[in-house]
Amino acid sequence: MIRYDYIFLDLDGPILDGRLRHYNCYKDIIEEMGGTPLDIDVYWNNKRRGLNKRIVCEESGISGEYSEFIEKWKNRIEDIKYLKYDVLKPGCLEAIQTMKSVGKKVCLVTLRNNKENLFSQLKWLGIKEIFSEIVVCAGSEINPKYLALNDYVFDKAVLIGDTEIDIEAADMLKIEFIGIINGLRTKSIFEDKICYNELLEINWM
Repeated sequence: MIRYDYIFLDLDGPILDGRLRHYNCYKDIIEEMGGTPLDIDVYWNNKRRGLNKRIVCEESGISGEYSEFIEKWKNRIEDIKYLKYDVLKPGCLEAIQTMKSVGKKVCLVTLRNNKENLFSQLKWLGIKEIFSEIVVCAGSEINPKYLALNDYVFDKAVLIGDTEIDIEAADMLKIEFIGIINGLRTKSIFEDKICYNELLEINWM
């Protein structure tokens, strides 16, 4: 039964497990800059809690070179070398197929800067063709997902995501929101929002 005109679905976190991509990018840069990388579990827990990168850098021994770290990070995090670490989360393909039974269109909405590398990644993961549309949001002072989706016309839509940006975009668009806990943030950011551990657990009834 179709319930939504659009289901807007975030990529990194709900669909992809990016733990190894983020950690290996961070680790390589820290080592190049003479620091000592944190343990992967410590690093990932800090990231999911939304800990400022400056603090992570300080804990890794490069506090005076934060701007250099950020520049290297921005230039590398979407390199093919690191994108190869991303893996599909268990059950995500089945979950997306279920979404197609309740939404007229299932659209991927993602914050990526390198569109060419994104499309290459989606292709080798075998998921490029399963979406009605792929929306790549450019960085902006105003919520980029809101700006990308604001001109869409619909009676009812839902946004599924795992970060503060996703929550804010849904609120600004005045549409439903579903949070995914086991993504880039912990459950604490969702407050009174509907949320599930993974996409496959979403109850569409």
